[in-house]
Amino acid sequence: MSSAYIMFSSPLRPCIRYSTGVSADIAAGENAEPLSLYLREIGLGKVPVGPPVFVFLRLAGSYITDSAQILNIQAAAELSVQENLLVRITGAADSATDSPEKNAELALARAEHVAKLMRDRGVPQERIEVRSEGGTTTYEPVLANRNCRIELFVH
Repeated sequence: MSSAYIMFSSPLRPCIRYSTGVSADIAAGENAEPLSLYLREIGLGKVPVGPPVFVFLRLAGSYITDSAQILNIQAAAELSVQENLLVRITGAADSATDSPEKNAELALARAEHVAKLMRDRGVPQERIEVRSEGGTTTYEPVLANRNCRIELFVH
């Protein structure tokens, strides 16, 4: 079992169950109030279910850098289908490479490519939202900004 699948299937499942009303006992314990608030935000679709999954892409292209990243896409798609979650895919490009206009286009192309991979794995088009972040300088090294962020939301 891949670490991405473990990340999606084990820790997040209680959050999904709670936010959709199936299990309320997860909020018990020392941090019950902050956890309850967080789970409420998840249930309202205001914050993603768990951490985002990042997929990294080649310079000036929409091709994934490593075929092993397909496991992350597969795990996100499976969880989306099983739990009826909305998928938000945000493409980005490193701002050091090109103009803001070209970076916005490239980021959108990257997000659309990842969205196609999600559709190929069973996620319905109507549950996929595609966004472009354009050129970013969020991460070091610069090549880490060539990414797509996959987030799952209750809707």
